[in-house]
Amino acid sequence: MKAIVLVVLMVFSGSIYADELNPVKITPKKRDIAVASEHIKESLLDPDSFQIRGKVFAVSLGGGVKAYCFDYSAKNGYGGYVEPEASYSLIVGSRVSQAYVGDTAVIMCNKLVMGVQ
Repeated sequence: MKAIVLVVLMVFSGSIYADELNPVKITPKKRDIAVASEHIKESLLDPDSFQIRGKVFAVSLGGGVKAYCFDYSAKNGYGGYVEPEASYSLIVGSRVSQAYVGDTAVIMCNKLVMGVQ
C-alpha cells in the first residue's frame, strides 16, 4: 500500500514523469473511459454532445494507477461541433485524480506513447 501511495505522490508532485514509471499499454476498459469522460463533461456547455473521436490509448503505471488518452469533441455555444481536443486522464482506482485537455494533454500523452514498453 505504501508503494502505491508513493508512486501516486511522486506523479502528483512532479518529482518524476510518467515516462519514468515504465508505463505498459493495456486494453482500455469501458468503466475507466466512462470515468474519464464524465470528468470532462462536467466542464462542457453541452455535456450531452460529448463524443470520443478515434482510438483510446491506455497505459498502466503500476499500483492501480492508469492513464487514458483520447480525442473528443463537443458542441460549442453556437451549437456547432468544435475540432477534436486532446485529453489526458490519470485514474487511481475508479476516480480521476488529474486531467488535462489541449496542449498539455498532447504533451502528457506523447510522453506516455514514447515510454510504453
